[in-house]
Amino acid sequence: MKSHDCYTAKEAFTFPLICLVCLAFNIYWGCSDVWPVGAIVGTAFFGIFTSVYVYKFSRFGRDFFRIDANGITYKEWSKTTTLKWSEIAKCTVCYRLSSGGGILFHRVLDITLLSGAKRPKSISVRLSGKYCRNKSVITAIEQFGGSEVYDSQTSQSNNKYVARILFAVIIGIIIIFAYSIIQANHSKGIIPNKETSLLKMALNTENNQPEDFSQFIEKFHSDTIFQEQRLAKSLVLFDSKINVQFPHGGDKYDAYYSWEDKDVITMLHRIDIDRLKPRCHTKIMHISDTVVCENISDPDNNRLYFLEFSKQENK
Repeated sequence: MKSHDCYTAKEAFTFPLICLVCLAFNIYWGCSDVWPVGAIVGTAFFGIFTSVYVYKFSRFGRDFFRIDANGITYKEWSKTTTLKWSEIAKCTVCYRLSSGGGILFHRVLDITLLSGAKRPKSISVRLSGKYCRNKSVITAIEQFGGSEVYDSQTSQSNNKYVARILFAVIIGIIIIFAYSIIQANHSKGIIPNKETSLLKMALNTENNQPEDFSQFIEKFHSDTIFQEQRLAKSLVLFDSKINVQFPHGGDKYDAYYSWEDKDVITMLHRIDIDRLKPRCHTKIMHISDTVVCENISDPDNNRLYFLEFSKQENK
């Protein structure tokens, strides 16, 4: 609050009100949900802060600082200190890194005293949490103490230092966030989208063959003649441009494609090649005792293949 005689800034009610709202929320949560652990911890945590502020305001009143013709006066809890202009060498208004309290930086008024003063050489008055602006405080210092008292060069230097730290923190957060997204996408593999071609083929093994599924799949991809011999007569092929699901034993979907045998063989040969790439991921999913599905994802070409192998009895 600025007047012709002085400039006064009092402690804000913002943080106490936040604590009070959080306390009320946790009490409501506990009453409506038979007091879970989160509600108990939240009520105790915010209850302590709220109680401290209630005691402080009722016993000592609000903190404040005042700048007038006599000097700078500040009050913290029950202690009130007055610094006369004759004791003050210079003042700086700047941002400073916080050592705790859950915030990265805070605003301070640094007061450097003359060597002859019977006080500590430097005193810091916290501006954060008070109803004031840095520009208003600087104007009051220059008005009542003189322009030579305010050290603008040191203030700007401290602000630039904090700005560089803040910039580095933001860049670090962006890098960590981007890396997390990349790792999440990599762990999930390639997610099909409208541009990713999907191919699901029903492939038969016969019960009179001695090989198991794993041996059959390896031989199927390594022996092209064996591959052509063991293809099922009916193939189900469709593209992801149509948003469909195809669970085993689920509904059938109409697709308007005219796949010829040579197209299928060409596609299978490409799958055989892609499957050997170092970045290609293969996963075998057991649908039932007689059906397995091979999931092949190729990140280089942004493709995902599903090959279904099923055992069928001879008739």
